[in-house]
Amino acid sequence: MVFASLLCVSEFTFAQERSAEEAVGSGDAVTSRTRGDDPNIEQGKAPNVKGELSEDIVQPADKGGRTRGTICYVNFDNWTSWIIDCYVDGRYKGDVAAYGEGGVTVGAGDTRVYAVAEFTDGSKVSYGPVTKYCSNAVFNFEMHSDSYKYAIER
Repeated sequence: MVFASLLCVSEFTFAQERSAEEAVGSGDAVTSRTRGDDPNIEQGKAPNVKGELSEDIVQPADKGGRTRGTICYVNFDNWTSWIIDCYVDGRYKGDVAAYGEGGVTVGAGDTRVYAVAEFTDGSKVSYGPVTKYCSNAVFNFEMHSDSYKYAIER
């Protein structure tokens, strides 16, 4: 019985590991002529409501948050001359200035990253979405004018 339980535990442990191939990738940026509704965006910029906490904010331990539990840090790295709006799990998390970099801490698990640069003529360039498992790691998302790269770094 002890052997059977150890066998189950080791299978469960290996099932949680992710291969290195799944954690790294790239894709082409998509250029479109109209802004319109975007199925990758569930919520735009959220207002600050005095006295209320946002439901999806995770306070990192180094800023007074819990030290237990797992988090994912998403880093947006802009290699373009454009301002790019950044989304995690369909929610607006801010923008990254031209050639800038910025990030956000979110809960661990399957994390969907998406970014879009909108232009005054109504066109846009979008990156992703890419959904990857991220737990106690950094989800790096690098955006170029015609492509993007991503990597999960532990």
